Amino acid sequence: MVVLVPVFGLVLSCGSDQKEDDKEKTGVESFQPFVGIDYYEVRRTFDTGVSYDSLGFVQLPEWHLRFAKQDSILIYSPFEDRMVGYNVYHDHAMYFHFARDSWRVVDLHQDSITLQRLSLNGLRVNKAKSNVYMKFYSERYIREELGSANESLESKVAKLRLPTRQDTAFVHSQVALANRNPANLDSTFASLNYAKIESRNPAVKVHKRKIEHIELTEKSPAYEYLYPEYVITIDPAYRNFSHDFSVIVDEHGRMHLGKVFVLEEFVEARRKVIQGVIDVYLHNWLDIQPASTLGMPHASTVYLYVKGRASE
Repeated sequence: MVVLVPVFGLVLSCGSDQKEDDKEKTGVESFQPFVGIDYYEVRRTFDTGVSYDSLGFVQLPEWHLRFAKQDSILIYSPFEDRMVGYNVYHDHAMYFHFARDSWRVVDLHQDSITLQRLSLNGLRVNKAKSNVYMKFYSERYIREELGSANESLESKVAKLRLPTRQDTAFVHSQVALANRNPANLDSTFASLNYAKIESRNPAVKVHKRKIEHIELTEKSPAYEYLYPEYVITIDPAYRNFSHDFSVIVDEHGRMHLGKVFVLEEFVEARRKVIQGVIDVYLHNWLDIQPASTLGMPHASTVYLYVKGRASE
């Protein structure tokens, strides 16, 4: 999420399309008519209508919000397990700032809301990057109009958030592409259910890298599944070594050497050494589970930091 400092009265410009927006919508001055209504996000997509992109990044519907006052909003934080308050700053027409982002209200009704997340370049909206849309239903609408009357709110929301046929068709095409070219880095597909690597030999230790204090970095939380990193230590090994490289884990859990992170003049020689490490140690001493998306296993990229320690 792009972090923006909300400024009251900031005027956004969308170029020639702005006049059309203002003609279509007179705008709202506040969310007063919607105060006290709980809304649950049921769908989050790119402008393609699909929740996935070609890299494997997925837009997850997870927000629960409530307009506390005409100029403030509460949004549930899973990290803090509570509703967190934010001021709402009205810009003009259907444009607002809250929760450290800028938004265009696409549709606004007591039973449903659709928001477009805006990416800004200075005071202008970057239309190419403002391509995420969030659909919300009110708690009343979900409870009274959808599903069985005996079904819980949580169950109904969970069903509404399931992938659509359009999502499944897109993922199927990306999985097929990745699995046709398991040695091609450009064809791999990342996944929330990224490739899992575990040791089955006491001489090998495997550690999945985590981003500490991600809120203090510029990295998205998605970084950990888009670019999964493992530190592997082999002790004892035939000699001391340290290699940084990527592999493609194919749909069957086999590793294919990807990029080697050394100076260009050393790449070819290092590739031969690393391939030997993969063949001798990694394929024989590791359990490797391929990535899968919507139940479909597929090739994905994993980044490895492999260290060998020779016995004394």
